[in-house]
Amino acid sequence: MPKAPVPLTDEQLQSVLQALTSAPAPQTAADLLKRLPASLGLKRPQVEEVLAAGVAEGTVVPYPGATAKGKPRYWHQTLVAWLTPPLRALLSAATEPLAAASLAKQLTLGVKVTEADLQPLLDQLCLSGEAHRYPPATAKGKPRYATRSPAELLQPAIIRLLTTKGGLPLAKLVSALKGQDPGLVQQTVQQLCQERRLFLHPVVAKSAGKSVAQPAAPLIKTTPIAPLEFLDEVRAALRKTVPPLQAAGVAAEELRRALVQLATEVGIPLAFAATNGSPTQGHGPTGAVPSPLGTPVPAGGPTVDLVVLMRQLNPRADQGALIGVGDLRRRAGLSKEEFDRQALALARAGRVSLHEHDFPASLNPERQAELITDGAGRYYTGLSLRQGEV
Repeated sequence: MPKAPVPLTDEQLQSVLQALTSAPAPQTAADLLKRLPASLGLKRPQVEEVLAAGVAEGTVVPYPGATAKGKPRYWHQTLVAWLTPPLRALLSAATEPLAAASLAKQLTLGVKVTEADLQPLLDQLCLSGEAHRYPPATAKGKPRYATRSPAELLQPAIIRLLTTKGGLPLAKLVSALKGQDPGLVQQTVQQLCQERRLFLHPVVAKSAGKSVAQPAAPLIKTTPIAPLEFLDEVRAALRKTVPPLQAAGVAAEELRRALVQLATEVGIPLAFAATNGSPTQGHGPTGAVPSPLGTPVPAGGPTVDLVVLMRQLNPRADQGALIGVGDLRRRAGLSKEEFDRQALALARAGRVSLHEHDFPASLNPERQAELITDGAGRYYTGLSLRQGEV
């Protein structure tokens, strides 16, 4: 008769379980045997016996093999308890969606983690709403995952792309962001422009010594507009024209008046107090403030056509493009009270739509002060021309 197996001693049983608890990852019976002192005299079948008994009692967690043909593995932690926390952290830190295979490679746990280990956890995170499933990046690729929503991931993607390219029109930006919803891209660009993180640069062509705005779509850039870059030909023309006029005896005051008239004609409201078409002389009336050209301006400030300024800020204003309050306020040069009064009057007249901030209490006082307010607790972040406004 074959010999009955010798029962394991308490020392041997405890050693196997302690070795399993201290292991950095699930172990096969052969792996666990290597972690045990040779002096215990244990064989693999005996280790397998201890592990099978632990599984039956619920103190040992079984795992499938690391490969399709691999031996079963065992550990003291469940797959969820082991991998979910580092998987969450990796997804939260990622700046783009990642496939399960990429996530498995990036998990630095000291042991190899397989795609098969992660897939059920990723499915569970998507079911619970903690992660989002994205389509594959290529035709033969696999689904990708991220904790950030498409809109959250889109902002850094847009900024990275524009930083690399230097500037793109909206259509080319949408095309470069493969697979993204065009409407979401446009909405995100508008938000970033409103936050002064992106800027719309008009496309200006040079022809016959003049700079003429073209109907082409503006370029979206990460840098603010530097107006002087668009006025090189104006500067060159002035340098060529002004010296002969001065030599002919034209006074500096007449030249300044002509420049103010030209600026006003093209829609740049330069404050210039005048009487019967002539500039004010001397120090001006009480309460006046200096203008950029040194001519006094009444304290009430100039009248400004906000609709004209909106069209100047964005060539697509007539198509309903959102104009940020900050940009328009700076361009208008009005006091906060006067600017808000004129903007609200335009809204009441049906000429513009005001876009209300959905949570103004979240803004700091400086940001709140920049927005339009009606005095009744409502704050507005931007304006857009209503359809039919001409």
